[in-house]
Amino acid sequence: MYRKVLFLTIFLFLIIDYTLAQTITWQSGYPKPLPGGSIELRWNAVSGATSYTIYRIEGDGNPYPSYTYFTVTSNVYTDTNTTDGVLYSYVVATKVSGTTYTSPIVSVKADRTKPSIENLSASPNPFSPDGDGFRDMVNISFYISEYATVTVTLMDSNNATYTLLDWNGRICPVPGTYNLEWDGYFGGSLAKEGIIIYTITAADYAGNVNTASSKLILDIPDVEVSNLIGTPNPFCSMLDPNKPFYKATYTKPFTDTYGNEFNRDPSFYLDQEGITIGSIALSFDIKPYTASLTNVKISVVDGNNNVVRTMAFENVTSPATFYWYGEKDLELVKEKPEDLTTWYYKIVGNPPGNYKVILEPIYTIIDSTSNTVINVPLKPLITNITLGEVIVVPEDITPPKVLSIYPSSGSLVSNISSVFAILDDGGGIGPDLEKSAIRVRDNIGRYVGGIQSHNGHDTIYWTFTSALTTGYYTIEVEPIDKKGNKGSLVTSSFIIDNSSPQFIDVEPKGAIIGTSEIRVNYKDEGSGLNLWDNYPYSPVGSYIELFTPNGNSQKILFNKDKTTSILAVADIPSSINMIDGIYNMGIYLIDKAGNSTFTTSTFLLDTTPPYVINSSLNSTTLNYTFTQIQVSVGDAGVGIDLSPVKTFVKISSASGTIIAGPEIAGTYTYTSTTPNNATLILNIPSGYNLTEGDYYLTIRLTDLLGNTFFNTSKITIDLSRPVIISVLPTGNVSKVEKIEVKYIDTGTGIDITKSGINLVTPIGNFPLAFDPTLSDKNLLVVPISSDILAQDGVYNMAITLYDMAGNYTITYTSFTLDMSKPYIESTYPTKNAILVLPPSQVSVVVKDNTTGIDTNIYKTYIKLRDPNGMEVGTYTYQISSDSRTATLTVNTTSYTWTKGIYTVILRATDNTGNSVDDTYTFTLNLEASSTASGDVIVTPSIFSPKKGLLRIDFQVQASFGNISEVKIDIYSMNGTLVKTIYSRTFTSVQAQDTVTWDGKDNLGRLVPNGYYLVKITIKESNGAIKYKFKGFVVVK
Repeated sequence: MYRKVLFLTIFLFLIIDYTLAQTITWQSGYPKPLPGGSIELRWNAVSGATSYTIYRIEGDGNPYPSYTYFTVTSNVYTDTNTTDGVLYSYVVATKVSGTTYTSPIVSVKADRTKPSIENLSASPNPFSPDGDGFRDMVNISFYISEYATVTVTLMDSNNATYTLLDWNGRICPVPGTYNLEWDGYFGGSLAKEGIIIYTITAADYAGNVNTASSKLILDIPDVEVSNLIGTPNPFCSMLDPNKPFYKATYTKPFTDTYGNEFNRDPSFYLDQEGITIGSIALSFDIKPYTASLTNVKISVVDGNNNVVRTMAFENVTSPATFYWYGEKDLELVKEKPEDLTTWYYKIVGNPPGNYKVILEPIYTIIDSTSNTVINVPLKPLITNITLGEVIVVPEDITPPKVLSIYPSSGSLVSNISSVFAILDDGGGIGPDLEKSAIRVRDNIGRYVGGIQSHNGHDTIYWTFTSALTTGYYTIEVEPIDKKGNKGSLVTSSFIIDNSSPQFIDVEPKGAIIGTSEIRVNYKDEGSGLNLWDNYPYSPVGSYIELFTPNGNSQKILFNKDKTTSILAVADIPSSINMIDGIYNMGIYLIDKAGNSTFTTSTFLLDTTPPYVINSSLNSTTLNYTFTQIQVSVGDAGVGIDLSPVKTFVKISSASGTIIAGPEIAGTYTYTSTTPNNATLILNIPSGYNLTEGDYYLTIRLTDLLGNTFFNTSKITIDLSRPVIISVLPTGNVSKVEKIEVKYIDTGTGIDITKSGINLVTPIGNFPLAFDPTLSDKNLLVVPISSDILAQDGVYNMAITLYDMAGNYTITYTSFTLDMSKPYIESTYPTKNAILVLPPSQVSVVVKDNTTGIDTNIYKTYIKLRDPNGMEVGTYTYQISSDSRTATLTVNTTSYTWTKGIYTVILRATDNTGNSVDDTYTFTLNLEASSTASGDVIVTPSIFSPKKGLLRIDFQVQASFGNISEVKIDIYSMNGTLVKTIYSRTFTSVQAQDTVTWDGKDNLGRLVPNGYYLVKITIKESNGAIKYKFKGFVVVK
């Protein structure tokens, strides 16, 4: 018995030492650097491994096996002991059942430094993506210090964010400055005007992230300039370019700076020269017409692209016109600096030719973040003009004339403080505004007191020193030019009406359920209402400003066809969404003379019925009974009419019988704290028992204007729980695709959204929901994915079923999943072994880690066939207490072994039905000759080559004749020849000798641990061959 046990132990050592080393594979993308300088290692786990050793070295080299770094028990490790910028090389190794597994060498550099983002800039800033081709795009520039993945995100003033598609994780491979253009759009929509915050996010290869932000301004101009036109074109100037210069008095009201007046006159009189210089009118439009430009710069460029004249104006409004007389930039000459009377402007004319006028408009915006004013240029306007030859103007003998008078003849006004007239001298030297006269007479011919003034160009004014009374007035204008030519006297008349209209009544008012018009009763004793008769020009007409409950307002004009001398009617336009709430009206009545009066009025529009706020019944399906129902109601308008005929709540049975309500005395009441809120209370009569079934709850609500809410809803009482009949799978199963739950529910039905299964698996806890597409009335189904069923083992289920009323039941059950077949742990003899001695038995150890081995002889067995194919031996088995390990044995005690190949046939089946089949062979080499006479002694019986030599002493004798040869061989137990250590010829009846062996094979290598045989072959002179065997153990 001792020898058999020793043989098995040593044989296992032999198998282990001959197993080849295996490879550990890295998971894709690992090892990889992490933010902050750590390095994460992940590799694919080795089956059976309980720990792994990590080898690390700085630099690009092989750390294995000299540089042991760390030992871990899982296949994940994060190395935090790193230095920024240092390259590390790793190898992972483990050993399972004597087999060494190692990974390939990998190298990773630690990185804990964030990428630097610098020099953020945006140009132009502000920019205006309005499609005019000027400042439509903004260029964003920034500097990145290293390789990085960059994302650019923008946020507008509404906090809406957008990531640029071309810069969403864009790789910037090298340090440097990067640029991008943005058109102002978030996808298909223009970003909100105002401050745009742009953020640069950069992540390096290790995941270190840095961000930097700056701002730019997106502004769509509210003002537009267009139509720069020169008239007349070509034009002629009076400035002779051949004359050295002309003098213009310094004290005249013009300068060459902002507020320029010189180039705002269509002609200009040079008093020191006694001539008037003509001009070209350069005009352009500003839209909207009420807008203004902060600054306007005008440049005149000659044919050689030289700027010959620059003008600048501020606060320019539309229509805008300026004039160029053909002059170059002005030069101020100070003959005596201390005497202003000696100062003059030197004016030089330009030669005839083609010129280009460039207009550069500027508007301003406010930077809301810094509250600073920013000048923003608009797209320049350019026009071409031609300056012709100087034409000598003939003597001015034509008198000036009156172009227009304000107010125009026949005008009706409510009040007026001044009148004026515009004069024109045609091609002359201009009107003399000091000598020209304007006067006003009343209806009896008296002159009205006032003060005359002028604008310095072409207009004279008469400003009254006291208010005018109602009546008829006449304006007289007498024009005179600077040559003394006197024009004809021109007159114009106007009428004053200063009595305002008076309000009598306004409809609607108070609370109403609807209206399509607003009616104003009024009285006017003067000129009558102005219903925008000269719209959109002054004076303005009568109107109503209607403010809706949501805060919006809209101006409504009166309908001329419906309005009379005492009733003004305004139709409410369909564009106003007439929602419930309070409407405020500002009513402006203006007569044709401009006299106005104003009043306010309100009305409450209520078209919405009262509403239910909440109910004491929390659902329409209940798992309880009740004795009272409370319904809270409200009204956003005029209030609730609580009379029981108009507002009530009642409940009736499925057959229509009223259980409680206004019809049943003492069952309905209400409480109210405000006109707009109430609680309706319904009491179930004493002695009436609510049972399972359907009931109908009716609610009627009416407000004081008659708006009504009416609703009847079904209430179901269900007091019964669902009943679970069966659950599949159960017991031991080899495959699971779904869980099926059969149930019965006689009430409101299963609430599949709340019901479910909590499945506890060997890998974790999984809440599972039923699939409504696979389930029906009495069967609920949960499909299970393969990743949940990843391991064999016990699966515990907690099944919860809810019905629609909230009743629920819970059942606990389990099943055992066994997808794995049994496996062979060991065989004796080993597969493909070559034996020189017959085994005492043939056995196989099989295992199943889940449900255990099924020992039924038809499902689990072992058979032995001899070289002739005959089945030999007796089958027996031993099973462990947990049924997971079985030893299958063929007993060959009574069998006579023969030389040849033996076949082992095996089947093992677990209790789930999974089975494994295997067939293998071993060879028995029996020598046919008899055993020689004599003895063999091997010492020591447990041999260690490190401690000395193996000694073999033999003495043998021939049966007949002499011994001719003796040979000694060392064999392993599987029949492999290790080495021939002795061969010698003899001519005697006996042979005796001593032989030693150093434990090495025929290649000079030390043999591994195990059991070995000494085989002595004796040849006799008559040709007979005999053998002697002796066993020993090698332990290094």
